[in-house]
Amino acid sequence: MDELTLTQLVPLWITSRSYRPDSARLRAIQMNTLVVAVGDVPPSQVTLPALLGWWQSIERQSVNSRRSAWMAARGFWRWCTAIGVATHNPVEAIKVPREPRTVPKALTADEVGRLRAVVPEGPLTLAVELALGAGLRRSEVLGITRRDMQPGDPLLLFVVRKGGDQQLVPVTDPVLLAELDKVADVDGRLVPWSANGLTNTMRRLFRQAEVKGSFHSLRHTFATNLLDDGESIRTIQDRLGHQSLEHTARYLRPT
Repeated sequence: MDELTLTQLVPLWITSRSYRPDSARLRAIQMNTLVVAVGDVPPSQVTLPALLGWWQSIERQSVNSRRSAWMAARGFWRWCTAIGVATHNPVEAIKVPREPRTVPKALTADEVGRLRAVVPEGPLTLAVELALGAGLRRSEVLGITRRDMQPGDPLLLFVVRKGGDQQLVPVTDPVLLAELDKVADVDGRLVPWSANGLTNTMRRLFRQAEVKGSFHSLRHTFATNLLDDGESIRTIQDRLGHQSLEHTARYLRPT
């Protein structure tokens, strides 16, 4: 095991993480870029200068892309340390760039109405309502199956959150409940789209509706609506699945 190289270990690490297909492909691409830069050697033989060469090779990527690549490399070396093929995590010596502090945009009721008017019936409508009515992220929307729906009052959705945390999310929004009623006989994923396909299609629909925003704006809208309804920020934090209260505060427009 100690002599396994990066290209031999990366697929094992990806499998151990139980990533969704889109996330697994992204991690494979990110780690392949790293291997090209540092060489296909055992992880214990990767030096800090070699890692810095990899880091420099992706310096023209966006901040979010570099953060994602850094987190992939850090997670890989943490796993290598845990299974005994590395003694330390050299990625920790690289300072990750700060996440851009942009102010998210929530949609007005009029904008929501215009967007709904151009979204075709079927999985796309359900995707929109899962984000608007339950605050789910794109990856969470794409992972929902009929088996994740637990009938009751309220209906609960079993959601695998960002980072792998699991949560039961209550659904009380009547529009979303009506859409979920339509998928009682659907097998597999309720929204059978790829991440890029959903993102690109929603960009087109936002332009068609003449609304500025993105699919993630629907999640911001959900959070803002909860705040307007009098919910506490800690309740909103729980509904969004955030670990940080500060992160939740960024989703909410001033009242």
